[in-house]
Amino acid sequence: MIRNTGVLSTQCCYSPILFNRHRVSRTRRTAMGVRIKVAERETIGQALRRFKSQLEREGVAWELRRRGCFVDATEIRRAKQFQKKFKTRKAALLARISAGLSGPALDAARTEFWRRTGKP
Repeated sequence: MIRNTGVLSTQCCYSPILFNRHRVSRTRRTAMGVRIKVAERETIGQALRRFKSQLEREGVAWELRRRGCFVDATEIRRAKQFQKKFKTRKAALLARISAGLSGPALDAARTEFWRRTGKP
């Protein structure tokens, strides 16, 4: 029988395998992000379940996805500009709907809205 007295842990952004500790400055080193202690009679499956839920609560997966790819500044700027135009067009469409536009005119306005947005 195997005794479970270990510690499961992960680091948020830098792993000790990637960096030699003598070559990395203290500011780039990070403390353990998530750590759990495995109880005496706890199964590995239960410990992993607790570990995964704690990772989810800490947002480690979200952070890894966010850091996974580089987004250029122009891409961010274009996305913001698109969102701004989208919101104004949506506000105009909702204003037309609240003004009482209905029937074929409303369908034409919706079609025009989605055509200019680039979505179906």
